[in-house]
Amino acid sequence: MTQIMTREFHVPTESPIGRALTQRESGDLEGAIETLMAAIGDTLADAQVAVTLAKMLDESGRGEMAVRWFRHAMKIAPDDAIVRMSYGTFLASQGHFDEAHELLEGARRDAHALLAVMATGLVDPDPALEGFLGVTETNLARAAFERGDSARARALVAPWLAREEHWGNAHGVLSDVLERDDLDPRALAEDGLATGEVSPYMACYLLEQAVEREPCDFATLDRVIGRADEIFAFDWRHAAPEIEAVLVQARQAFGRAVMRGALVAAAHPHLTTLAATS
Repeated sequence: MTQIMTREFHVPTESPIGRALTQRESGDLEGAIETLMAAIGDTLADAQVAVTLAKMLDESGRGEMAVRWFRHAMKIAPDDAIVRMSYGTFLASQGHFDEAHELLEGARRDAHALLAVMATGLVDPDPALEGFLGVTETNLARAAFERGDSARARALVAPWLAREEHWGNAHGVLSDVLERDDLDPRALAEDGLATGEVSPYMACYLLEQAVEREPCDFATLDRVIGRADEIFAFDWRHAAPEIEAVLVQARQAFGRAVMRGALVAAAHPHLTTLAATS
């Protein structure tokens, strides 16, 4: 099963969670767990500490202990969206997709409700909320897919396919939907390119198809590169080795064609720019 992803949210570095995260990032997972164990011994009412401890216990291979702390966090903060998202993500990773779906759906509703309030200006915007929603919806999509609801899974991942932090997880779900439902990958990629709901791998697929065609389809190469540059707000050209490789192929084929006089470079502005900047 495609990995279900989580992310940490901003916490004060001087807090027990902040210290534990720093320890984990430096490779001291056991030290991080000890820090959180000591902190939670002082107060059993801190759901955020309990959830972070549960995640690290799971990471260390102590799933049974992680379950106890996730359940403790749910007991003291059943309506906390981060608690529900974290526990739902864990349950999905363990194959408990029905329970995971319910928790993640609740966290998603909370996030959308808060976004609606922020849109009114009554609450200050929180940049972390979009990241939280992206993780929640892509993980919820995985649970929906595993429960047999491909249509819901596709709808949930679509807005995240072109987002830098989430496209990998979103594409993984979509790829499984494509295989199980026997969808046409080219049609799916072309539709995504048109709507802007496309992942770098989907653009890569179209580029591979064009560069492998005989003769090479330079018009499609130029169109896909130009459209991808418009869609992605990050460096999609270096997002994966496969993408870098097909762009090298495209640049080399374009250069040879121009040298032979088979193409007018000015008619392919995006390939011309690719050749000049790579």
